[in-house]
Amino acid sequence: MATNRNKLSLAFKTYYGTTPLNWLKQQRMETAAQLLMSTQQSISDITYTVGYKDSNHFSTAFKQYSGLSPKQYRTQYAVCKEEKHVK
Repeated sequence: MATNRNKLSLAFKTYYGTTPLNWLKQQRMETAAQLLMSTQQSISDITYTVGYKDSNHFSTAFKQYSGLSPKQYRTQYAVCKEEKHVK
């Protein structure tokens, strides 16, 4: 790309408003949230699908992202989904 790491990182931050690593983490968490809401895939499988090797590390990162553990997030969504079907 004929540029150095610092210039590329600055351009990325200017365009996306965040660092490349934070952007990647955000993308992973959004994908995980979608999978938790829309599939019955195990949390371990979701962990690997979004690029984490350790379920505990993933759970900690997800809780920082959403305020809920992956299991709590899935349960809360299931409750909201049930309420939508009742209305």
